[in-house]
Amino acid sequence: MLPLDAAITASLSNELLAKGESIQFVARGQSMWPFIIDGDTVLLEPLVHQPCVGDVVLLKKTETGPLHRVVAGPHQGRFRVWGDALPRPDAWVRADEMLGRLVRRQRDGVDKTVYGGFQAVLMARVLGTSRRFISKIKRGFLGSR
Repeated sequence: MLPLDAAITASLSNELLAKGESIQFVARGQSMWPFIIDGDTVLLEPLVHQPCVGDVVLLKKTETGPLHRVVAGPHQGRFRVWGDALPRPDAWVRADEMLGRLVRRQRDGVDKTVYGGFQAVLMARVLGTSRRFISKIKRGFLGSR
């Protein structure tokens, strides 16, 4: 099997979700740690109604998605999205810039809970901030590794 270029994969994902099909792929990156980590398998369904705070959505404006969490909105027709492990929110985006919603995730072949709602936003902020704080302490006290 040949690996697909990220742009081709994104284009196919966009097309399938726009036609009402679900998609499944292996997530890459660390921006959604700890809820989605590099190598998790995720299943997304088309976004057929407005997203809710806490939903993890696939955005269509970058090559790989990205999968990020809705943390606020709607406000003037836009929603605030944020990668759980990132220090700052991404942007305010319109619902039509979101393609799909996370409905299932697997790690090492085992289904994991998909967290949503305000509680998921709060947990993500606390855990993401803790991770960055610990990383800064390690670099500061122990030096770069």
